[in-house]
Amino acid sequence: MLEVATCQEYSEALSNGYVPLDASAQKTEKPSEPLPSSLTSRIPHEMFDTIIAFESADRGALETFTLVSHAWDASSRHHLFSHFVISKDSLSFLANHLETAQKRILTSIRTVELACAGDSPTEFEEKTVHLEKVLPKMVNLRSLIVSWPSTPADVALTVRILKAEAWMKAVSFSDEVCFSSFRIFQDTVAKFAALEVLEVTSPSYLTESGDAPVQNDVPVPKNLRQVIAWDGPGPEGAIDILRWIAAAAGTIQSLDVGLLECRHLGILSKFIFLEHLSLAFMQTEDSSFAATNLGGVLSACKMLKTLEINSPKIYVTHPDHNPVIPPETTPSLSNSTHFSSYMDLLSSVSSQLSVLNVKLSIRSPEPPLYTFGIEPEMNWGMFNNLLRTSRSYAKLDELQIEVHGRSPFPDAECSRIAREGVEGLWPGARLTVTRCKL
Repeated sequence: MLEVATCQEYSEALSNGYVPLDASAQKTEKPSEPLPSSLTSRIPHEMFDTIIAFESADRGALETFTLVSHAWDASSRHHLFSHFVISKDSLSFLANHLETAQKRILTSIRTVELACAGDSPTEFEEKTVHLEKVLPKMVNLRSLIVSWPSTPADVALTVRILKAEAWMKAVSFSDEVCFSSFRIFQDTVAKFAALEVLEVTSPSYLTESGDAPVQNDVPVPKNLRQVIAWDGPGPEGAIDILRWIAAAAGTIQSLDVGLLECRHLGILSKFIFLEHLSLAFMQTEDSSFAATNLGGVLSACKMLKTLEINSPKIYVTHPDHNPVIPPETTPSLSNSTHFSSYMDLLSSVSSQLSVLNVKLSIRSPEPPLYTFGIEPEMNWGMFNNLLRTSRSYAKLDELQIEVHGRSPFPDAECSRIAREGVEGLWPGARLTVTRCKL
């Protein structure tokens, strides 16, 4: 059995560097009788590894597994500490207990999340000393996440210590990481020459670029394969990232991007080797949307296999209700115009898709309190006609319909409405209807 001190070390490490366990997920159960050693000694350890991996999302179970044996402890630690958050407290703990941390924690870390402040010169110097002790011991590290209040200076420091330019393959900048300018963001990403996966969520820049041309003299990592770029509409939105990485469009196979304005969707035609596209765009009521032609947006993406439209959601009014829309909420552009534009985008696909994912909103008569832009009304006739007649959808493996989580109707009712609407699928295709995650 494991020593009691080991449990204390885990508890302290988890409280400093890991999100605390959800108390509601913990439950007290009567312990069961152990299996006889004559049986367990004949079971291959790979079987136990599979059991531990199956419970990898349950931190309470993983902590319990560490008490079974030294072998179970070693297997469980790979999941317990696979993703480790470096805050000010957890960094201090690791640096001050380096020998123990190296044995039990650091070699299990595959993703490290920087979330430590250190604004004053003294604090930054202390953080530098601690990082220089700790980071080189993470010998199995594969990816880096940068979260607030970390800064680009912390990224540069981490890259220098790890010599990560040549081997770091995945980097994520999460909410509210602030760059002094978009150029500084470009320079920060360009440090990772071996980068394959880049994720950027709602960055902020002290100097906004707006519609000014993006500087393309900063090289895009040449091995970049997957980009996730999410932000709200605005001058520092995801469009600037797309304009920059378009220079390396020949290597990029997967894009997950939003929230784009319709006038910016033309940039997608540059990514001709895309195999996966997850897209959110915003339809508005102004004249710029009315003048936007979405008909050829995806025609150049001839290798596209999966297409996911996250926004706008298409709404369906429950068939047992008559829609009542107050005159003051009636849009200046007809709803048929918005849905036709949505269908133009789907019709522009020139490859043969395997998976199509669309979002549906099933409403009561009352209009929603808040939406991003316009939600077009579903025209099942146009949608089914596309499924029947377009070669791009003729051999779909799966049509996925996700119903918005705030729909006031039960899951079974939403599924029935969606399934009754779809009539154009070929017999070999699967239709799945699920609830969206909010």
